[in-house]
Amino acid sequence: SNEPDFLNVWFGLAKVGCSVAFLNTNIRSRSLLHCFSCCGARTLIVGSDLVDSLDDILLEDNIQVWTMRRHSEHSKVHTLLDRLDTAPDQPVPAELRATKSLRTPTLYIFTSGTTGLPKAAVITHLQSLKAAAGFWAFGGTEDDVVYIPLPLYHSAASLIGIGGTIELGATCVLKKKFSASQFWNDCRQHDVTIFQYIGELCRYLCNQPKTEMDQDHKVRMGVGNGLRQDVWREFLSRFGNIKMCEVYGSTEGNLCFMNHIGKIGTVGRSNLFYRLLFKYDM
Repeated sequence: SNEPDFLNVWFGLAKVGCSVAFLNTNIRSRSLLHCFSCCGARTLIVGSDLVDSLDDILLEDNIQVWTMRRHSEHSKVHTLLDRLDTAPDQPVPAELRATKSLRTPTLYIFTSGTTGLPKAAVITHLQSLKAAAGFWAFGGTEDDVVYIPLPLYHSAASLIGIGGTIELGATCVLKKKFSASQFWNDCRQHDVTIFQYIGELCRYLCNQPKTEMDQDHKVRMGVGNGLRQDVWREFLSRFGNIKMCEVYGSTEGNLCFMNHIGKIGTVGRSNLFYRLLFKYDM
C-alpha cells in the first residue's frame, strides 16, 4: 500500500538489478496467481498491513513471501525488518546490475483486468525516465510540494508522481488513501503546490460542501487525466486559478499526449521527439 516501505523495496531491488512487478492490493486468488505466472515472479514482498489478507492458495504455490515486519505468525512468511538490523553497510556491488541497460525491463505494471485477467505492461528503464520528466515538462520545480493520493501500484503515482518528484528534487506528500474530506486540509497543512488526480477525484472534491476556505491554499497545479469539461470548469471556479495539466495515454501504450496550454476539453499535443520517431495519423 502507499507507504515509504513500498519505495524502499522498489528502489532497493532496482539497485541490485531486479525487475519489480507492482500488484493491485485488491486482486485475489486466480487473478493474483496469474500475475505471478505471466511475469515469472516467485517472490512476494507484502506490507505489514496486508499480511493477514494473504490467500492460502498463494502460500501453497511455492511462492516465497516476505513482509516488512520483525515477527510473523505465518510459518511460510519471512520477515525483513529483523534482517535489516544485521545487513552489511557496504555499497551494493555494481556488477549485480551490469547487464542492465535503458531498454531492460525494470517494472511490470498490470492493467485493471476489466476485459479479462490483468495484463502486464513491461516498463523499461528508459520509459520510467521519460515518465519522470512529466512534472518538469509542465513547469514543476524543486521548490514544489507534490501531493500523491493515488495508489502506488499504478503508473500515475509511481512513475509520474514519485519519479517526477525525485527528478525535480521536490518534496512528496504521500497519502495512504485518497480522502475528499481531508484533501484540502492536507494541502494547507503541508503547503502543497502540485497534486495528482484522476478525473473522478476532482468530481469528488467538487461534491464536498462549500466552505469559505475553498481557495485558501497554495496549490498551483494539478497533473492527471480523465477530467471532464464540466468538472474542470466547476473545479477552477470554486478552488481558484489552478493550472490543470492533462496527460492522455496508457501504461502499456507507446506514446502520450500532454495538454500544456490548459485548454479545457483537449487531449493535448504529442512532443517533438514522438513526431520524429513515430508515424501516425490524426
